[in-house]
Amino acid sequence: MGVLVFGRSPDQQGSGEGDFVAAQVAALAQSYSGAALQQVLGNQFGVDTVRFKSPSGDDGQGTSLEVGKYLTSNVLLQYEIDLQTGRGRGVRMEYRISDRLKLDSHVSHDVSGIEFNWSKNY
Repeated sequence: MGVLVFGRSPDQQGSGEGDFVAAQVAALAQSYSGAALQQVLGNQFGVDTVRFKSPSGDDGQGTSLEVGKYLTSNVLLQYEIDLQTGRGRGVRMEYRISDRLKLDSHVSHDVSGIEFNWSKNY
């Protein structure tokens, strides 16, 4: 893949280029496996959304899996689990009040909250 992106073989690439290629390959595999996993889980367990979340920052949290189910056309309930520890990270509910207004609530071990989000497409 590095040859296609950079025009050089892996042994001629710098470490930054190799890291970039590795990240892109992982993202591609993640998106494919996420779509396939969503289809399998959806068919088997009635789950509507599946998303892998990669670690971000220095918060000490590893990769997690988030699954969700639409309770109605406007209400999505999601559960997130840490794939390294097997522990649940939290529950999130999204309520779409209108095309522009959304209510998000979340509960986890260390933080809980409610947000109103307004958006407009230009």
